[in-house]
Amino acid sequence: MKKCFALIVALVMCLCAFAATAETIGLEEMLLDNGLCFVAPADWSAMELDASDYEDGYLLMLADPDTGRAMALTMQEGSAELTTTDLAEMFAGDADYAGAQLVTNEHGAELVLYALADQTMIAYTILDEEGNMYNFSFLNAQGENIARDNALLELADACMADTYFDEELTGLDDADEDTA
Repeated sequence: MKKCFALIVALVMCLCAFAATAETIGLEEMLLDNGLCFVAPADWSAMELDASDYEDGYLLMLADPDTGRAMALTMQEGSAELTTTDLAEMFAGDADYAGAQLVTNEHGAELVLYALADQTMIAYTILDEEGNMYNFSFLNAQGENIARDNALLELADACMADTYFDEELTGLDDADEDTA
């Protein structure tokens, strides 16, 4: 009995040691002019965007050259009638995607979580008041399957949990123009 208990304690200690050495990605807070708040990898390199990238809707591209992991933020214009339920249904009905799930994070923001069917990308979308879609994508730059990349999946989860529109910061640029 003592040997069995000692073995269990040793296994628990090994699991704790493994968890303590598990890879984590440091995060930093980001804020867009429209009040969109989110976290992103702190130590990843910002990719240089050119005019055509901005025309394609890219707002931010980050990459870790050591691991090939990447994160992108894009914006697509939408309409005020568009809802996250509509988006979830669209992704769920498209064979290119593995499905979609509506998620409400701790800030009360409603997001749509989805993944490509080939498991090379996981992403989530948040809508602003005008129906514009902000898409956060997480992938490996070499197009590898990310299903077993726990650090990248945990990054996506942490970013999703801390993405929201700060109502106090939304429209600050407009208020400054009105008082000028």
